[in-house]
Amino acid sequence: MANTLNVSVTDLGLLDFETTEYCELQNAAIIHRLVRGNSDDASVSEFDLGKTDGNWLASRNYRSWLIPEAYRLLQEHPAKKHFITITHPKWQKNIGDLDTLGLSGIEQWHARRFTKLSRPVLAIGGIEVSLGVDCSGSRVWEGHSHLVVAGPRVAELSQAFLIERHYRKQPYLRPVVVTPVGNLARQIAYSVKRIGARRIAYIGANGRQQRRSLPLQLSEQVEFDRWLLSLPVGNRTVLFGCRRHGRRLCPM
Repeated sequence: MANTLNVSVTDLGLLDFETTEYCELQNAAIIHRLVRGNSDDASVSEFDLGKTDGNWLASRNYRSWLIPEAYRLLQEHPAKKHFITITHPKWQKNIGDLDTLGLSGIEQWHARRFTKLSRPVLAIGGIEVSLGVDCSGSRVWEGHSHLVVAGPRVAELSQAFLIERHYRKQPYLRPVVVTPVGNLARQIAYSVKRIGARRIAYIGANGRQQRRSLPLQLSEQVEFDRWLLSLPVGNRTVLFGCRRHGRRLCPM
């Protein structure tokens, strides 16, 4: 499995990876939503999904080689792998302002912390956005990252990615979560997915705040679509310790 030149995502066990037919249906749904949400009654022909992260076909093509390549590099790395999820309060955006989310700033935030680690780091993942709905019904876009990391230990990762003190005073639910990697291919695929959702807060039976996921509402989905359509395909990917060369990932 080390050589992935001819390995597909289904070879890695990702049998539910989207088909081209599914992507075509999703692209048609995007165009339909954009037409419905356009006050100028623009025609369908005016919408060009292009090579953007919003185009399901372009995104599928990109992830179909990225996932096997990431798997190859991470599988070859001798150190234990960990899955890290980071949700930072300063990556929040109000409804209507999702297009102001600075992806380069988020990538630099990760790079500064990886650089502080004494051990060599290989990290591959992505930045995504969900819509947080708190118990009062208030909504906000929440940026977060998912990465598979090889090299550092759990304690080193947790310390390096400790949320700044002046943000930790806010009532935030587990902003940094580090867990062992179980299914490597599936956790890589999860890290670079392109689906938005509502994450609705509620108080569970244990008296603690929990969240459940539901689909975005129409106006929210349109904003999410427009955001992805403004991004070149692959723009949400986070790489550290490797670089992209064509359709290959090369260690640094």
